[in-house]
Amino acid sequence: AQARQSSERLEALFGASDGTKNGNVVFRRPDVVLVSPLRRALMTATELFYNCPNGVGDEPPLFVAIEALREKRTGLECDERSAVSELKAEFPHVDFSDVERGLPVVPTGEDNTAVRARAAAYLEERLPLVDCKYIAIVTHKGWLREMRKNLKGRVDAGNLRADFDLNEWDKSLYGNAEVRVAAFRYEPSEQGQLELTSVVSRSINNAILASSTMMGDGFEFALGPPSSGFSIFLAERTTKVHFISVSEGKHNVAVRESLELCSNPNTEAEGFLLRENDQLASEHPLHDARLTRKGGRQAKALRNMLASRSSGGRPFTAFDLVVVSPLTRACETAEIAFAESPGEYGGSVIPPPKILVKEECRERYGRYVCDSRRTVTELSEEFPSFDFSEMRSDEDLLHGDERETSTQCRERALRLLEW
Repeated sequence: AQARQSSERLEALFGASDGTKNGNVVFRRPDVVLVSPLRRALMTATELFYNCPNGVGDEPPLFVAIEALREKRTGLECDERSAVSELKAEFPHVDFSDVERGLPVVPTGEDNTAVRARAAAYLEERLPLVDCKYIAIVTHKGWLREMRKNLKGRVDAGNLRADFDLNEWDKSLYGNAEVRVAAFRYEPSEQGQLELTSVVSRSINNAILASSTMMGDGFEFALGPPSSGFSIFLAERTTKVHFISVSEGKHNVAVRESLELCSNPNTEAEGFLLRENDQLASEHPLHDARLTRKGGRQAKALRNMLASRSSGGRPFTAFDLVVVSPLTRACETAEIAFAESPGEYGGSVIPPPKILVKEECRERYGRYVCDSRRTVTELSEEFPSFDFSEMRSDEDLLHGDERETSTQCRERALRLLEW
C-alpha cells in the first residue's frame, strides 16, 4: 500500500508541467532503475516503476540489480538476499548480471562506516558511468543515511554544494517507500575523472509544486543545475523583489473626468490638484488621495491572485516583507492585499508579512496635493500594524510647490534599491 501511494505521487510528478503555454513536462520517467538485490527493494521498485500506469507507447525502464546498493549486512536473515536464480524467476524484468559478478564483496557483520564507504565508492566510481540522464535508485534507509553522512562530510570539507529541504538532512531517515527528487552534478576533476560537485534534493511534494512554481516565477528550471552552477531551485536561494503599483485613487478619477469635460486642449488637466494661494495642501479635498471603490476591488483581486499563485514551493505567493509608500492610497493597497495570512502550508498558518513604510518609495512629490502625505501620527492611527520606524519626520517635509525632478526621483529610487 505504501508503494502504491508513492506510485500515485510519482504519476503526479511525471505529469507536472512547467506552467508554460506549451505545458512542457519538467520531470521525466527514469530511463533506468538501479535497485538493491534484496527482495523488499525489488518489490518496491517493481511497484513504483514497472506496475505503475504508463503513457501510451511508454516502455518500462531498464531494471538493474546492484549489489553495492544492498542494506547493511547485519547477519540477520532479513538482510540476506535470496539466490540469484530465485530472484530471476520472481523478477524476470530485472537484470541481475551485476549481482552475479559478486562485486563489491559485502561482508557479513559490516558496520555503518563500512556502509558509508560502500555508498561513497558507488557515488564516485559507478554512478557517473551510468549513461542515462534520468535515474531511479531504490535502496534502503540505512544505505541512504550513510550516503547522506558522506555527502555532509564533503560539504564540511568544502568539496560539495548541497541543497536539501530538510533540517539535519544528514541525520534524518527516509520513510517507508518515500520518494525524493535529486539532481546530482558531476564535473571533470583535474585528473580527468568525473567528480560530484553539487546535490539538490527535494521531497516529491515540493518537487511537484516547484515544477510549475519556478517557471511561473521566471526562473531557470531543469533536472540538473545549469552551467552557471546554480541549482534548479534557484529562487529559494535568491531574494525576489516584486514591484506592485497602487490601485486606482480618487485623484486618477478626477483627472480623467477633467479631461473629458475640458474643451481647451491647452488647459492642464491636473490643475485642480493644485492648492489655492491661501490654502494648505492638507486642506484640499484630494490631499493624499485615497482609493476609489474600484481601487479597493483591484487590491482585493491582487490578494486573491496571490492566494492562488504558486511560489517558493507553496501553492500561494507569500512575502517576508512589504515595503510601502507612505501615501494613503499605497497603504490602503498594502493593507487590503497583505495584512492577512496568505494561507496554510505544512500544517502551519503562514503569518502576514511585515509592512514597512519607507519615504524613498513614494510617488514623485511636490506641486500636486494628491502626492503630499498626511502626518505619520495620522497614518499610524489608521494603519496600526504598519512599521513607521524608518520615517524620518512626522510632517511631510519633502512636499512643496516645486515638482521633484525625474533625476531626483531616480536617485531616490536607487537609494531604496541600495538599502
